[in-house]
Amino acid sequence: MRHYPQESYGPSRSQPSDLTLRAPLTLKWTLVGGVGDPRTSPRGILFRRERGRSEHLVCLDHDGRSRWTRPGSYYAIFVTAEGITVAKELRGRTVSEQLDWADGSLVMATTLPGGLLAVHRKRLIARVAGAEELMAVNPGGGIQWQTRNSVEAHAPVEGLVASDGARLFVARGASVQAVSLQDGKCLWSTSLAPWIDKRVQLGRWRPFVSRGTMVIGHANGTTGLAALTGEVLWHQRHAGATAVSGDEVVVLAPRGAYVSLRARSGEVLCKGLVRGLGQLNSRIAIAGRHLWTADSTGRVIAVDRERGEIDWDMKIPRASFLGATPVIAGGCLFINTYSLAGIVGKGEPPTVLCFAPTRGRGALTTGRITMQ
Repeated sequence: MRHYPQESYGPSRSQPSDLTLRAPLTLKWTLVGGVGDPRTSPRGILFRRERGRSEHLVCLDHDGRSRWTRPGSYYAIFVTAEGITVAKELRGRTVSEQLDWADGSLVMATTLPGGLLAVHRKRLIARVAGAEELMAVNPGGGIQWQTRNSVEAHAPVEGLVASDGARLFVARGASVQAVSLQDGKCLWSTSLAPWIDKRVQLGRWRPFVSRGTMVIGHANGTTGLAALTGEVLWHQRHAGATAVSGDEVVVLAPRGAYVSLRARSGEVLCKGLVRGLGQLNSRIAIAGRHLWTADSTGRVIAVDRERGEIDWDMKIPRASFLGATPVIAGGCLFINTYSLAGIVGKGEPPTVLCFAPTRGRGALTTGRITMQ
């Protein structure tokens, strides 16, 4: 890999990640029928699970033991310091439920005007159905604030907004804007039209916030904006799966092209090609010295961020990681498999996998497992 000059990182190019996970890993447990990406906290792990035509919300401890299950087709799960908030469609309405961590029992239910986007200090941030409006609803149903022209009417409702605790960042059309979580006022709106193709809809891409910079990756590259003012700080023509750790932005392209950028300035810290990587179908996560992802060959992969090489991988039979997000918590890696055959009605159901570091010393080797 080619390295670029740097000022503050010392002898190593990579900043230490806030999360720690070291390869090699061992498969710890599996949950057949797990749907979507897990939500984690020190209290436990939450999954949606499908069995036949029924759906449940499942809470496990970090050893994979079941704590409780709750029936319901929940499309959104939020874990905050205040507890668990979930959302589902019920008889044509959106209902948000606050649940007890101990047993999953219902604490409070609130009817919303549309899809639930975020939860902030118990306030429910929702997109008004069929309109380009956001609304903050208090538990119980009272409206805190409402703002217009702030979100695409038909954009996906889960996971495509970001927050720094004071502002909600929403992409819409060719623009990105910041909305105050206190009163719903639009603090700034910035058009990225000079840097992106007219066909690119930013509302379908996931933004990140780190240390005063809002970063959004899209089909035409990656762009960094000042979170406080909306000023475009930089734009790079590197497109792919994006992750942020501290002041470092990592972009991994579908065929293995790799670049590390400084979030504040867009400065290229390092770039190269990760050899041996299949078609990248998964998002990426950063922990310690490794970049964690999965590819179309059914492998979970750890890429050394310093050398740009695959340190460890494990082949998962009959798995294809389509849109999965690696989640790192409690010293473990969680990721959901999606069987290509299963999508067309054949093969294995999606399965949540939990990996933990292998105990003892040994070389970083390729592992294989047999699904039960």
